[in-house]
Amino acid sequence: MNDIIALYGGTFNPPHVGHVRFAEEFVRLVRPKRFFVIPDFRPPHKEMDDRSPSPIDRLEMCRLAFGHIAEISDFEISNERTSYTIDTLRHFKMLFSEDKLMFLIGDDMLRGFKRWYLYREILSLCTLAVANRNELSKEELERYANELREQGGEVIILDFDARVISSTEVREGEMSGKVPNEVLNFIRERGLYMSYDLEKLRALVPSRRLAHTLGVEKAAVVLMERHFPALSENEVRAAAILHDVTKYYSVDEHIALCDSEGEKLRRSERKNKRVLHQITGSVVARQMGMSDNVCRAIRYHTTGRKKMSDIEKIILFADYIEENRDYEGLVEIRENYETLLASGDVDALDKAIVFALDTTIKEVISRGEVIHPDTIDARNYLIENISV
Repeated sequence: MNDIIALYGGTFNPPHVGHVRFAEEFVRLVRPKRFFVIPDFRPPHKEMDDRSPSPIDRLEMCRLAFGHIAEISDFEISNERTSYTIDTLRHFKMLFSEDKLMFLIGDDMLRGFKRWYLYREILSLCTLAVANRNELSKEELERYANELREQGGEVIILDFDARVISSTEVREGEMSGKVPNEVLNFIRERGLYMSYDLEKLRALVPSRRLAHTLGVEKAAVVLMERHFPALSENEVRAAAILHDVTKYYSVDEHIALCDSEGEKLRRSERKNKRVLHQITGSVVARQMGMSDNVCRAIRYHTTGRKKMSDIEKIILFADYIEENRDYEGLVEIRENYETLLASGDVDALDKAIVFALDTTIKEVISRGEVIHPDTIDARNYLIENISV
C-alpha cells in the first residue's frame, strides 16, 4: 500500500497563520508519511514585491513557521530559477517512486489551474488536496474540481475552512496576530518588509506634529551622516518620522495599548504622557513591521537608556535640537554641541547628549517630578564611558 508524501509549495512571503493552520489541519486529517514545505525561488505566476525578503530569509521563516509539523525543502530555492510545480513533482517522484504524492493548494488556485505549466502531467503525478478558503463558492469549487477529475486528475476537498489572510496586507504591516510569533520576531530582527515609502509614513503623523517631525527627520539624517554614516538612512528616517506617532493619544489610550500588548508600566509611567508616547509609539511601529532598530529608537527617544545604540542616540538628540524647537535651554544645548564639534572631539555627540540630559533632569527636578530611571542610567553610562 502506497504511503502519502505531501508537498506544500508557495512563495510564503511571509508564511502566516493561515498557511500554518492549513498545514496543521491537513496533517491532522490526512496523516501523511512525510510532509514537505517547499518555498519557491521565484514564482512563475506573479512578480515579487520589491520589499520581499531574499529566498534564504523566506526559507528560514518557513523553518520557524512549519518546523513543528513539516520538513522544509530548499529544492526550489537551491535551483535559483523560476519555480515550476512540475519540476518539483518530478523531483519528489524520483525520490519516492513507490509512494503517492499529494500537492496542497488553496481553492483560489483551482480557477486558473489549467494555465499551470504542463498541468496535465501535474495531475498524473499527484493528488491535489484543496483547502476551502472561501475564495470560491461551493458550486464553483465543485465545478473546477470536476473539470480536473474529468481529465483524469484526483482532487480532494479538505473538510475544513482555511483561514483567509492576505499576504499583501501582512507585507504592508498588518502582522500582529497574523504571523507566527517566531516569524514575527525574525521579521523584526532583520527589518524585513519595512515600509520605506516615507510619504506614507509621514501621512500617519498628526498634522499639528508634522513640522516637528520633519525637523527631527532632517536633523537625524545630518547627525547620521556626521557621526554614523554606515547606518541605514531608511531606518533613521522611519524612526524619526514615527517617533511621535502616538503623541496625542489620551492617557487611557496609551495604557489600553500597552496593556493589550503586554507592556509593563511603572507606576510613575502610567500618568506620564511624555514617557507613554515613546512606549506606544514603539508598539505601533512594531505592529507595522518596523525593525528592532527602529522600534528601540522610538522606545527610548525621550528617556534614553543605558548602552544606547547609534540610531537611538541620533533620534534622541535630533528630538532635542531640530530646527523648529523652542524651549528654555535649547540655545545652550545647540551651542554646546557646536562647540564640541568645532573642537574635533571624537565624543562630541555623547558629550552633547549628556549635556542635554542634564538639562532635562534639572527641569524635571524643578517640577518636583520623578526622574525616569532610564534617563539616569543613560547619563551615568555615558559619563563612565567618555571623558566628560
